[in-house]
Amino acid sequence: MLLAGLRRMGGAEPEVERTRRGVRLLQNGSVLSEVLSKPGATDSVFDVLAAAVRLFSPGDCVGILGFAGGGMIAPLRAMGGGHKLSGVDLDRVGYDLFWI
Repeated sequence: MLLAGLRRMGGAEPEVERTRRGVRLLQNGSVLSEVLSKPGATDSVFDVLAAAVRLFSPGDCVGILGFAGGGMIAPLRAMGGGHKLSGVDLDRVGYDLFWI
């Protein structure tokens, strides 16, 4: 449901955009996930999520709800986080980024 005066922009299907550093998942012009091919900062909210995992998850396993969380893997690795990651998502598009 949209608020009065607002309209839907673009399609509902996420788009995959290849970049020099990896892959970006976009929907309606917004970045859902930035998946880098090497450890490093994404310069986005995923760096903050990775820092939270690094600080508050002292173990070696982490579960991620929503596969867009895959965007935090590169910054987590750059921060020295060697966690084993498990991810779940209802949208199949995210899986295609990793299983191609």
